[in-house]
Amino acid sequence: MKTFTKSAVTSLLLACASTSYAVVGGDEDFLCIPVDGTVTSEYINCSVTVEFQAALCPLGEGFGPGQCIPENASPTPVCFRITGKGKARILGDKSFSRLTVVPVVDPFAPALTATPLVFPLREDPSNERANLSVFTSNASLTGKIRSYSGTLYTRDTGVITEPTAPDGEQTVGQVLKIVGGSPGSDFEGATGTIAVAGQEVGSGAFYTGEVCVRRNK
Repeated sequence: MKTFTKSAVTSLLLACASTSYAVVGGDEDFLCIPVDGTVTSEYINCSVTVEFQAALCPLGEGFGPGQCIPENASPTPVCFRITGKGKARILGDKSFSRLTVVPVVDPFAPALTATPLVFPLREDPSNERANLSVFTSNASLTGKIRSYSGTLYTRDTGVITEPTAPDGEQTVGQVLKIVGGSPGSDFEGATGTIAVAGQEVGSGAFYTGEVCVRRNK
C-alpha cells in the first residue's frame, strides 16, 4: 500500500461493531461476526478456476445476464486470485473472483445496459470521472473466521481506476454481498456484507464488514 492509508476507510470501520451479535428470526439463529484486515488480488488465467466454475459462473460464460465474461473477450484478464489476512483468513490457492455481466437500469429513463461500465468522453479532460470503470464480479472465497471454516460465495460491485501509465496502480472501491456458502460447511446459508478499499490489484487493500453464520452449525 503505497498511497492508500487506513485512515481513508475509518468511516467504514466505524460502521462495524467491535463484538459479534446474534440475530434470531424465524427458524434460523445467526451469529454476525465483524471482520477486518487486508486483501490482495492478482490477475490469473481463468483456466485456473475450472474447479470453482460452478460457484463462480452458475450461468456459464457469455454476455447474457449473470454470465461470466469470457476470458478472451478483452486484452485484460477477467479472473483474479484472492488472498486475505486479518479476522477473515482467505486462502489464495482456493479463492477466486471473476468478472460478470449484470443488467443496469436507468431509473429516470427506459434505458437498459449492463456491466462492466465506463464513463464516456475518456479523452475529454473536462470529464472528472474519466479513467473510472464500474464492474461486477462473483467470488468464491475459502478460508476461516474464528472457528468457522468453508467457502463463502459473494456477488460484488465496485469501481476501479484505470492506470494512467503502463506501470500504474489501480485503486478499487468494492462491496461484496455474501449470498451463501459451500454445502455442509460452517458457511452454508451465510449472509453479510464486506467493503474493500485500496490498491487491491497487485498491492493491497483494507476490508471491513461482517459475516453472519448459522449458530447451529
